[in-house]
Amino acid sequence: MIRLHSFTTQYTLGQSSTGPQIWKLFLSLSVCFLGISPPSVMLAESTQSITLLQAIKIAVEQNPDVLLARLDVKKATHSVREAKAPFSPKLHVGSGLAVSSGIPQSVDGASPAIMRAVGRQFIFNREQSNHVRRARELVAASKHAMGSQQDEVAYRVASTYLDFEQSWRRSRLLEDQLSHFTRIENVINAQVADGHAIPLAAQRARLDTVTANRTLKIERAQSRILEATLQYELGVTRAVRLRPAPTDFVMTAKLPEDAKAAQLLALERNPELHRIAADLRANGYALQAAKGSLFPRVDLVAQYSLLGRFNKYEDFFNKFQRHNGQFGVSLQIPVFGRKEVKARTGKIRVEAQRLDVRQKAIQSWLNLELIRLYEELDLANNMQSLSRAELDLTREKLSVQLAKFDEGLISMEEIERARLQESLAWNNYYDSQYALQKKKLGVMHQTGQLARAGM
Repeated sequence: MIRLHSFTTQYTLGQSSTGPQIWKLFLSLSVCFLGISPPSVMLAESTQSITLLQAIKIAVEQNPDVLLARLDVKKATHSVREAKAPFSPKLHVGSGLAVSSGIPQSVDGASPAIMRAVGRQFIFNREQSNHVRRARELVAASKHAMGSQQDEVAYRVASTYLDFEQSWRRSRLLEDQLSHFTRIENVINAQVADGHAIPLAAQRARLDTVTANRTLKIERAQSRILEATLQYELGVTRAVRLRPAPTDFVMTAKLPEDAKAAQLLALERNPELHRIAADLRANGYALQAAKGSLFPRVDLVAQYSLLGRFNKYEDFFNKFQRHNGQFGVSLQIPVFGRKEVKARTGKIRVEAQRLDVRQKAIQSWLNLELIRLYEELDLANNMQSLSRAELDLTREKLSVQLAKFDEGLISMEEIERARLQESLAWNNYYDSQYALQKKKLGVMHQTGQLARAGM
């Protein structure tokens, strides 16, 4: 069982977390990540065990890049409302109050008035209608962009997690190897003291111990860097220490049978391709909007003015009327302006060509990347089989050596060296497993399986 706890609460989760359990984990980690604690509780260092799948689920929910992408979707949604606004009635109420000397002249394009109300609404406007359609497609594009961001974050977090898990496991193995080197050094020192070994052997053993200790320190430093990177991706404060809880999530994932099947799945699911397709549709509506500016437009208009006698209308006009209003339609027919429209449509067509080139480049890259990944996946599978066979052989040799030691045929030094070889074999096996996981992770990322697992 994997235990994940905050400062005041503890939850117990199995390796396959259900929806409610994940949200408990999310809330628990959020308390730690945001540094929120009751005033009476002192903030102290806490350790959280977390699986790869749990890390992905948290990342696709609260990673800053994903949050920014969500805000872009909201922004695009508001742009649709903004584009549709002119088709709803718009009323402005104000005043053109002024003191006249001579003939009353216009104030902001209208006669001086105590109070004025002006209303306008688009009835037929081909240009603006296409701007609305374009804005809707840009919302779809922003949603696909968010999906692409979630894919990238999920892959980045999963890759960092595997690096961290490997480094964490390697540190444990290096600690074990250091203990073997230390025991070998002690045995040789005893042999030198008894005159059964030369001092050079002791110096060589000491060098092995110092080298193993330095290697362990380097690996621990690398592990701390990877942990800090994972903390950043998940929004964890440094007060929360992370500990990997290894699972078979990647190893047991079902991948497409071959590169061709993976390519079809990738082309179907790739959010960047969907985003470009939405951008192309939006581009088409932008082209129609530019052409639509050459079409007539019809607006519904209405206005009301309350005039004052102090503007001396009666001195210059035959009749004075205090209340005045108009209601009707405004028809506007463009006569000139084709050159401007031609330039705008030219720019839009160039952008469409750029998107088309980008789309084809991504499709070609996906095909190439999946061919490469499947070739490397096959090599990684072969390497893991080889390292497993070497590990089995090393363990069998250790069993033989232990039997000989029980019979008094070999020394403790030989046993320690046999155990050291077994530890090295385990290290090679885990390295091959890590390499295999990385290749599988790449396939899952390109085929959209990784981010979907975290949603």
